[in-house]
Amino acid sequence: MADGTSLKFPVSLYNGREVNPEDELEPLSEQTYFIVPDKCTECKGMYNEPQCLVVCPDPECLIIPAKYRETDEKLFRRHFWLNW
Repeated sequence: MADGTSLKFPVSLYNGREVNPEDELEPLSEQTYFIVPDKCTECKGMYNEPQCLVVCPDPECLIIPAKYRETDEKLFRRHFWLNW
């Protein structure tokens, strides 16, 4: 989270969990990329389309479980919370 944001410790995520934005987390897998829902804004407020789709060699493999689908309003709020 610290990369490119002004967040300071502790940060309370939308799910109530507190984290230190300076901490680097270990990857869950070396073969699979995971998008962290608490940090994903689907690039709302930054780009015209999600950049994961732009760089992914197989965009059809991107699966967004229904429990993580969010409104544009919520995605914009998260973008501004992370970046301002």
